[in-house]
Amino acid sequence: MLGATFKENTDDLRYSQAIELMKRLAARGCAVTAYDPLVSPALPGVVWAKSAADAATGAHALIVATGWKEFVDADWNQLRQKMSGTIVMDGRNVLNPTKVREAGLTYVGLGRI
Repeated sequence: MLGATFKENTDDLRYSQAIELMKRLAARGCAVTAYDPLVSPALPGVVWAKSAADAATGAHALIVATGWKEFVDADWNQLRQKMSGTIVMDGRNVLNPTKVREAGLTYVGLGRI
């Protein structure tokens, strides 16, 4: 999971759908590793990484839940090399689908046609 705050450039977790999603995935037995540039709240079943690359290591899928600039500008080739899967879910529709796909990843933009 990339991002935890309810929007980029803040440490505000109020109404964060990312936090709710992490809780639900962990409760269902999913291994959740997350990274956010500003926060790392204690959540049962969630491991906090020190970087987006660390969060991607071994990941079957990445979910971009907050539109931080570092996620938008990420080196998707580097992240792909660290992942075990290929799915990138863009929950904020902030990524360039072409760049993600060019890295050999499967882009899923929620709400995009």
